Amino acid sequence: MTTPDTAPAMDHALLAKLTGGLGDQKTILKIGADVGHLYSEFLPDMFHSETGIPIEVDYIGCQSGLMTDLVRGIGPEFAVADCSLRNWSPNFILACGNAFIMTLMERMLGALPETISEPEVRSLSQIELDLAALVIGRMAGVLRSGVNAPGGFEAAIDPPYNSKGKSGFDEQITGQYGVLIRLKVDLGK
Repeated sequence: MTTPDTAPAMDHALLAKLTGGLGDQKTILKIGADVGHLYSEFLPDMFHSETGIPIEVDYIGCQSGLMTDLVRGIGPEFAVADCSLRNWSPNFILACGNAFIMTLMERMLGALPETISEPEVRSLSQIELDLAALVIGRMAGVLRSGVNAPGGFEAAIDPPYNSKGKSGFDEQITGQYGVLIRLKVDLGK
């Protein structure tokens, strides 16, 4: 009696590299830096004009890999929203740090900038998630203006939720590759 020999499954990252599915690192880093520059230029102005609160946005870096790994790597201290933009991407995620949302809420409730300190990070409450939806909406607006998707469609944004390393898109993104772009946002001191 013989048993069929099955070859071990090929690593998804290796297969993507061999087939060109990951793209080349130089191009990925350039696109990541371009998107980071877009946010650092336009998000502070948009944010200040709508809230009267000045912020600074800096590009930190980017990394590529399996989408499920990138989503898991976002971490639990973020509010995330599953998004899509017609004629550009059927599924991407925008995330915002909980500390930023908590500090913004405190500032909007009248706290003076010099009295606000770095908050102890926790999961966001429902009202904080509502504020995160507004912030993520502005982030999507900046992205939409930068990618210039044909048709001028607005991004579709699901309500944000506290990150647990999963996405509503998990089934659609399994085996797909993407880029995680990190930004640093300063609000007050």
